[in-house]
Amino acid sequence: MKLKSDFYEIIARSQAIPKNSLNFDSLFEQWQKNKQYYINLFGGQLIYKTSEIMSFPLTENEKTSRINNFLDWLDENFIWSKTKNADLYALYDFISRNTDSFFDNQIKEKYVTKIYLNGYDNPDTLVTIPAGTKIIKAFKYFIKDKELLYLLQNKASMILQEDRIEGRLCLSVHPLDYLTISENSFNWHSCHSLTHDYRAGNLNYMADSATVVCYLEAEKPTEIYGVEWNDKKWRMLLFFSKNHNIIFTGKHYPFSLPAAQKEIRDIILNLTDSNWTDWAKGVESVMYPNNHKTEFEWPQYNLGATVGLVGLNEIVKENKFHLYFNDLLKSSTYKNPYYIIKYDSHYALMNSDNEDWKLYIGEDVDCPICQSRVLMQNNSIICFDCADNYKNKVRNLGICAYCGDTLLEDDMIEVYDSGDKVCPSCANKYTSICTKCGKRYPNKEMAKNKALCGWCLIDLKEENK
Repeated sequence: MKLKSDFYEIIARSQAIPKNSLNFDSLFEQWQKNKQYYINLFGGQLIYKTSEIMSFPLTENEKTSRINNFLDWLDENFIWSKTKNADLYALYDFISRNTDSFFDNQIKEKYVTKIYLNGYDNPDTLVTIPAGTKIIKAFKYFIKDKELLYLLQNKASMILQEDRIEGRLCLSVHPLDYLTISENSFNWHSCHSLTHDYRAGNLNYMADSATVVCYLEAEKPTEIYGVEWNDKKWRMLLFFSKNHNIIFTGKHYPFSLPAAQKEIRDIILNLTDSNWTDWAKGVESVMYPNNHKTEFEWPQYNLGATVGLVGLNEIVKENKFHLYFNDLLKSSTYKNPYYIIKYDSHYALMNSDNEDWKLYIGEDVDCPICQSRVLMQNNSIICFDCADNYKNKVRNLGICAYCGDTLLEDDMIEVYDSGDKVCPSCANKYTSICTKCGKRYPNKEMAKNKALCGWCLIDLKEENK
C-alpha cells in the first residue's frame, strides 16, 4: 500500500531510523477507526478538496510582514558598504517609510532624500521623487547599476503580485498530512516540524477523533524526505467535539487568513447539511450594572441553552501523554480561539448530563519499535528505551542551517567562517567556493561573478594598485 510505504519512508528518513525496524500497525488501526466519521463526510475520500483554485486577500499585517521579509533579504544578501553605484541604506529607508502604500505601488507624498552612490566619502546627491511615482520605478533613484536594479525591481515585483494567496482549500485526515503539517517549500515551520520539539504530537493528532488538517494546497507538490506530497502554503487545524457539534480552530500558520477560515465554515455547512453559527470567540470578562468588571481565568463559551457558559479549559481535554503543543490552551499569541456550534431550530443541541460536547484532542500512541510502551517524549517518535538502544547504532544527525532539513552529519557541508553546516542542495544553491582561497562562503559574501570571496577580492585590488 503506497500510503503506508510513503509514511514509513518519511519517518525513516527524517528520524534516521531503519524502515524495517518500524511498525505502525496499531497507529493505523487507531487512525482508521477514529477518522471514519470524516472519511464518510468527505464521500469516502481522505481529503476533501475544492474543485476550483481559491483566492484569498492577505491581511494588512501579512502584507507588512512580506515587505519586512524583502528588507531582511536586502540586508542579508548584500554588503551595503561595498555595493558600488547604489545607496542601499537610502533604498531601505525609502521602502520602510512607504510600507503603507507599497502594495499600491506608488508613493503618496513627495519624497526628498540624499543619495550617496559610492559611500559617504563621495559627494551626495539630493533627489526629489514626485508623489504618485511607482515605488518599483523609484528604485532607479537609488541604484545606477543596471544589473542590480533589475534584480531588486524583479524581486520587489514578485512581492507586489502576492497580495493574494491562491490554491485549493483542503480538509484532510490523510496520514501524510498529519505527518507533514509543518513541512513545505514555502520556508515556514512550526514546533511540529519533523525536526522540531513537538514532532511526536503529529502522531497524537493522527490517532484521535478530534483533529482535521486544513490547508491551502500549492499548484505543484513538493518532495518531503523522498516522498512527493501536497505543498502547504497555509495551514490550520480544526478540532471537533466528540459529538461533532462543536468545532474550534487552531492557530493559523504561517499567517492569519480569516477569509479561508470563513470559507472552511461554508464547506462544513455544505458537507454536514446542517446549520452552524458564525465563527465567534468566547467571553473574557463581564461588566455588571454597578460597573464592576469580572475577568475570567479562561474564556467562557456559550454552548447552547442546555449547557450555557463553559470555560475553555473545561471544553478542551488532552490525552494522558500529549506530545503536541496545544495552541488552544497554551499559546501566548493565540488566545480565545474561534468556534462554531451546530444548532437546531430551538438552539438547544446538547445534553448537559453527558460530556460528548467536549474536545478530546490527541490519543496515546505506541512506540513503533517495541510496540509495548506508549510514546512519552515529544521530540522523539520512539520510546526512551528504544531511543537508548538506537543511539549508538545511528550516526549523529544534523540540521541544515538554511532549509532546516535533517540529514546525517557526514553528508553535510560546512560554510567557512560562520561554521554553519548545510545540506548539499543548499550548498549548491546558496554558497560558492572562492577560486583563490578555496573556501566556501555564502553567495552574499562573494563577488558578483561568484568566483572570489569578498576578502580575496580586496586582496586582489590591493595587489593591482
